[in-house]
Amino acid sequence: MEQIIGIILTLVFTGLIAVFKEKNKRKSGKRVFEPDDFSMPESHIPPAPVFPAATPQIIPEEGARVTADIQEPNPIPEQDEAEIAAHRERWRRAIIDSEILSRKF
Repeated sequence: MEQIIGIILTLVFTGLIAVFKEKNKRKSGKRVFEPDDFSMPESHIPPAPVFPAATPQIIPEEGARVTADIQEPNPIPEQDEAEIAAHRERWRRAIIDSEILSRKF
């Protein structure tokens, strides 16, 4: 008697699990692949790209100039030595002040 009840309960639980799996398949909306669904798609190989014909490189003769004549850049305007000295003094003061104000610990 106990064996019959065990078999009946096993069948009921197995059926319930199958129903829940089927319901989840329908809910998810995702396609579940069965072994028969695996088929190889037709392969499409794109044609090889066509490149233009290579142009021969112009190689300069040895010792020849390869760059165009470059104009001299505008010179940096001369500054007053007093102005430069004032700038350096401000820079030096800023460094000293930052060292004084920085945390020591």
